[in-house]
Amino acid sequence: MRKFLLLIFGALVALPAISQTKLAEVVRLWKPYYVVPTDGLVVKQIIHDKMDSALFSKTGIDTFEMTITYRKISGSKPPPILPDIISTVDDNVATPALLYEPSQNAGDNIFITAGWSHMKGQTWNVNHYNNTASFIDGVSSAYVEVSCSPCYKIEWWTEKRVNHGIASVQIDGGTPVDVDLYDPRTDNNSLLVFTTPTLSNAAHKLRISYTGRKNVNSTQTNLLHDYFKTYTKQ
Repeated sequence: MRKFLLLIFGALVALPAISQTKLAEVVRLWKPYYVVPTDGLVVKQIIHDKMDSALFSKTGIDTFEMTITYRKISGSKPPPILPDIISTVDDNVATPALLYEPSQNAGDNIFITAGWSHMKGQTWNVNHYNNTASFIDGVSSAYVEVSCSPCYKIEWWTEKRVNHGIASVQIDGGTPVDVDLYDPRTDNNSLLVFTTPTLSNAAHKLRISYTGRKNVNSTQTNLLHDYFKTYTKQ
């Protein structure tokens, strides 16, 4: 939220004019006052000026009280919309091991079950995020899950390929949705394969499960996971 700088000159308005030199002396004595304006805010500041000769006050009083009230004007511009916080949640792990440990947090906010193979620094996965990717085949209970708190949208990025099967995707434990990762392509480039609908900006989980099923044209049932993107409103 922006802070406004108020230099209190208003106390001089009703007073006799003073020279430029003496005004400069007064300004040097008055410290800037920072406020965060909100509708209905009342700001009071007591100004003490020890230079009696600079104000020429007829009453001889050198202490002034000013009240500033902020009121929202109808039709005024709304505050600017802050950009989303976009986070990339990789499948990478802290160690260079090629295999995940069973039921171990895989880094960031990812939980992954046993059976996934974590490939890092291979020539074939150079185009995957951080040069890492994880794949699973033949383990019916295997899944990878990402959590975010808060967020309002999660994207799953991975590759579609001639040898990939069908994944099951669940949002917050809801009804599973199939995502077919088969494509006649043979490269290893990641694509956006699934996006949640717009959710409340709160805590959410997205789970990707191995099904053992595949498109009739696919050569295998394996799944490959690369990374997630999460979106949070500020």
